[in-house]
Amino acid sequence: MEEIWREIGEYPGYAASNLGRIKRLASRDTYFQGSNEFVRTSREIILKPRFVDKYDKSLSVGVKYKNNYVTRKIHRLVGLAFLQSSDVTHVSDDKTDNSLSNLILCSEKKKQCGKNLKNLVLNASEDVVTKVDCVPLVELE
Repeated sequence: MEEIWREIGEYPGYAASNLGRIKRLASRDTYFQGSNEFVRTSREIILKPRFVDKYDKSLSVGVKYKNNYVTRKIHRLVGLAFLQSSDVTHVSDDKTDNSLSNLILCSEKKKQCGKNLKNLVLNASEDVVTKVDCVPLVELE
């Protein structure tokens, strides 16, 4: 499978791939210190994923957001890059697989839909199974 990179809209300078990897894009910054002008360049680098919480098995990376470094979950960044929405969840129980084929787009209220591949949820008040609005992500051409 070919790896496709897309820039993450809310995080300029970062890109996500359909295989679930995040990279910092190459940049060139100019800054002044007194009367001297300096140029700072950075090369493109793939960020190292890590576990932030020992109870939550989702992988995260550190990204710069509004001049601060913050930790963000990789599957949410992939959702932002390819679907312009961070409301995604994993299809399988493997939360380390952040590839586009393993993610489902869900509304925040209905995160349970990722647990069931048929996108069905039990409505406890009526004891009936109802369809929820979850959309499986499709592979890119």
